[in-house]
Amino acid sequence: MAQVYSLIDQNGEVRLSAQIDPPPGTAPPTARGNFSGNNVNIADNAVAPLSWSDLSYPGGPVLDLTDPTLPVVLATGIYAVSVGVQGATLTAGGLFELTLRLYADGDDSDVNADSRPASAAQSSPTCFIANTYLIPAGGQIRLDCRSRDGASSRNFAIFQASVQRIT
Repeated sequence: MAQVYSLIDQNGEVRLSAQIDPPPGTAPPTARGNFSGNNVNIADNAVAPLSWSDLSYPGGPVLDLTDPTLPVVLATGIYAVSVGVQGATLTAGGLFELTLRLYADGDDSDVNADSRPASAAQSSPTCFIANTYLIPAGGQIRLDCRSRDGASSRNFAIFQASVQRIT
């Protein structure tokens, strides 16, 4: 996609204009997908991957969701991934832990985050997690959730996620 730059004088007149075309065969500099997910029921103290589903692709698709629990990036690039997860009706004091792993041919980048404990006033806590990493085409994104409800199986789901290729 070509970009056009113009030099405009103080009267608003275009004095110089140039079009810059990316080299042939290169991907646009950014592409972003917005996602959510379906409920995944996880037993207390168990770990399970959360599922991803498409919402929109401003700038073009970025993930292959053939396996919704293990999305695959379509093009090599540096990816910024941010995810919001909600646990449903946890026991008071219960919480959940997230691990966001960006796979890159065995050189993975992991980040972890814990939700706040559930309370009588807020039994469905949320947690946000983000990571940025170079991922080759075919590399994977995995979001694991560990339930620490303390009593029973609960549902967990991605309620918003953004995956953006920034280079």
